[in-house]
Order: sequence, then structure tokens, then C-alpha cells
Amino acid sequence: MQHKVIDLTDEVLAVRHLRAAAMLPRFVSLCLLLGTLLALTLATDNWVLWSSLAISAGGFFVLAHAIDRARAWAVWLLVAFVFALTVLPVMAKLAESLTISRSDLVTIGGLLLVLVPCWILVRLGLTGLRRLPRKIGRNTTIWPHGGWRLPRDDRLRTASGTFIAALFIYIAGAIPALLIGIMAGGHLLVAGVAYLPVAYFAGRLWDRGRKQLALRVQEIRKLDTRAPVLLLRSFSEDNLALERRYRMLWILEGSKETFTLESYVVNRVWYLGPVIAVGDPRDDLSPLGAARDYVPEDQWRARISEYLDESVYVVCILGSTPGLRWEYEEIKARGKQDNVLVVFPPKPIEELQRRWVVFRDIFDRAADIDFSSDSRHGVPLLALFSSSDAPSLILVCRYNNETAYEWAFSTLFEKLQLPGHKSDAARPPTISD
Repeated sequence: MQHKVIDLTDEVLAVRHLRAAAMLPRFVSLCLLLGTLLALTLATDNWVLWSSLAISAGGFFVLAHAIDRARAWAVWLLVAFVFALTVLPVMAKLAESLTISRSDLVTIGGLLLVLVPCWILVRLGLTGLRRLPRKIGRNTTIWPHGGWRLPRDDRLRTASGTFIAALFIYIAGAIPALLIGIMAGGHLLVAGVAYLPVAYFAGRLWDRGRKQLALRVQEIRKLDTRAPVLLLRSFSEDNLALERRYRMLWILEGSKETFTLESYVVNRVWYLGPVIAVGDPRDDLSPLGAARDYVPEDQWRARISEYLDESVYVVCILGSTPGLRWEYEEIKARGKQDNVLVVFPPKPIEELQRRWVVFRDIFDRAADIDFSSDSRHGVPLLALFSSSDAPSLILVCRYNNETAYEWAFSTLFEKLQLPGHKSDAARPPTISD
């Protein structure tokens, strides 16, 4: 069976370079925003000052977003900004030195040294822009068709209490962290380190509140009438963490459980239909991700077969447990080998190879696909088997973090002609040239 391998390593590296460059205007925007709040507190009547700061903060935020999206004008505007930031203070210092007939090379050298990180980020932005073959398009994350609603039962009351407790800990925990920072000499880094345990605990609570609000399969399917997307995975990997890309407010995301592979994948493939799964009967709360259907242990196979018949798309997080083996065999037995998307979890290549052997021994269309253990070729991220007439798509990369999966899904959806998400009629995708 024909297949096509797409290596995303260079593109993902370019995206990471652009996002690193965007951190500079994002940091400036944050500083200006803090300056705006300070001006509003200390100089309320000086509307020219605080409005100028607020507009500047918004401008740098837009600039950072445009760099994230690989817009050339934004990168060159950043170059001009850093160039001006370099030249103007140096020229002013040189003019001052000539006035007093004494050169201050130490100060000038210090100014240039401080700006070295800025130029490094600018260089990364230019490199990323040159290596990226296309602009970054819009995010294809689609929330449930027809809207989303809160559950109308005790789940809402319970989750509200959990969210309030998490917010209280986030806010109240900042006071002792700031005091520790002040006692340590006013270092914000010390305050940030002291705040980490608070952020971790509050993040766990916030995550629990989100799980308490999780809707069940029956509720989701009333909101979204499209044919469902069935998610198959091992119960042991329901909360498999995915490495996040760096964010300015990373300290508020102390809990790794707040971002899992399943939650990310589900948010992306909801574009194809409501994502459902059979839940682990041992769950205290539903994991973040697909809507769960909890059935007795002796009925889960019948329910999987029923959902396979209804689903146009099947998403498998690659595994090799006995339950997954049976599900792979059921896909084959029911003739559902078209429109199967395989997601490779962030595991070592040796583990992925072992799991792939189990999958391809059952899944006929994957029988001739093998993966090299050479790390230079990267690890697989996604494999799509769309139809018997189209070649299978394999997307690989040397990285297996959020940015890599995001670019893999973006590439996948760009190469597929997908039905609009507003249509209730499910149609299979076709691969475009």
C-alpha cells in the first residue's frame, strides 16, 4: 500500500524560532501593561500617560501575535525596533561624552551587552521566517457544534466551589510569595519560585473543577448532531502529559495534569465531529478530553462496536494493550479501515516501534510501513489512512511536544479537503494535491 512520509522537523524548528522572537514584544507589552496599571493608580488624572502606555502595550501584543503567525512585516518591524533601541541610546551617550570631553566606554559597552539577548531573538525570528515555507494559518480547534452548556445538576454546584477555592489560593498565595521575594532583596525570581507550590496546588484544583463539569456522551450528542469521532486509547494513558510550549504566565500552570495529549488531540479533531470514548469504570472524574460513556465492564465491547458503526472517523492513540488489540481487530472486522487517524504518544522511538508492530500486524493498510530507529529521521506523530485510493500520510518530527503536534495537525488539515463543521452530514476527507 502506498504511503507518504512528511518530515516536519525544519518547519517545527522555524516555528519555535519565531515564537522565541515573539517573546520580546510580548515581554515589552507586559511591562507596558504593568506601567499602565501603575499610572492609573498613581496618576489617574494624567490620561495622556496611561492611555499612551495602554495603546503601546496593545501594539506590542499585536506585534507578538503577528510574529507568532510568521508575518514578515512583523519580524522586520521587530528588527527596526531593536535597531532603534540599540542605536539611539548609544548615540545619546556618545553625544554626552563629547559634551563633557570624556568617553564613557564602560556604559556604552554595558548598554550593548544588555541588548545582546534582544539581537539573538531577532536573529531567531529572521531564521524562522526564512525557513518556514508557508504562513501559519488559523487554529482549527473547533468547540462542540451548536454551542456548549453547563451541566444542570450537582456537577455545576460542586465545580463552582472548586473554582472559587482555586482562585482564592491563586490570589492569597501571591501575598506570602511576594513577601518572601521582598525579604530576599526584592527579587521577583525568588517570589516566583516561592509561588510555584501555590500554583501547582491551585492548578490541580482548577483542573479538578474542569473535570467535574465534563459532559457525558449523551449530553454532547444532543448539542452536536454530526456523526461522532470515536477515540480509542489505553485507559492507562488517559492523563498522559504533553510538553507545553513556553508561555509568559507559565507559573500559573504548575500542574502538568492541566494539559494532556488527549485533551489537545480532542480539541483539534472536534473539527471532524463530536469526540466520544468509552470511559474507565474506575474513574472518579472524567479525564479532560473526549466525552465519556461509562458502561459495565462486560458491555464495553458491544458499545465500542456500536460506536464504530456510527462513526465516520476513528482516532487511535497508539498502544498495544489487549483491549486495544481487540479494538484494532474490530476496526478490521467491521471494514472501518478508512478514515483512521493514529496519534503516536510522546514516547521513545523504541516503544513506538513495539506498539506499531502490534498495530500493523492487524491493520492491513499499515503492513508495509516501518519506522527507523535513527533519531535523525525523527519520531512519528500522526498517521492518516483516509481511503483505499489515497496514499497513507505519515507525519514525523524530531520533536514530540505541543508545537510539533500543532504543526502536524495544521499540515494534515491543510492537505485534506474537509467538510465544513457546520454541516450535520458527515463526509470522508479527500487528500488534495
